[in-house]
Amino acid sequence: LVALAQKIYSARRKTDDIIGIPGFAISPAWDILLDLYQARFLGKEVSVTSACIGGACPPTTGLRWLQVLDNTGLIIRRPDRDDKRRFVVEITDAG
Repeated sequence: LVALAQKIYSARRKTDDIIGIPGFAISPAWDILLDLYQARFLGKEVSVTSACIGGACPPTTGLRWLQVLDNTGLIIRRPDRDDKRRFVVEITDAG
C-alpha cells in the first residue's frame, strides 16, 4: 500500500506540472476533469450542476473551478440543446 500511495502522490504532483495550475490535483477541478473525461467516452452529456456534483464540492466552488477550466481551454461550456435554460460542459481534446 505504501508503494501505491507513493505512485498516487507522485502522479498528482505531475498533474499540476502538466496542467500548469499549482494545487490543481488536490482541487475539485481534477475530479471534475476526470468525470468529464469518462462522460466523453461514454457518450454522456454533463450539466454544470452535475459537474459540480462530480467534483464533490459546493456549487460555488465547482462553478469557480469550471471557469478556470474553461479559461484554460480544458473544457467548453455550451447551452444544452434540449433545455436552453441550462448549460452542459465537456472536456476538450486539450483536457
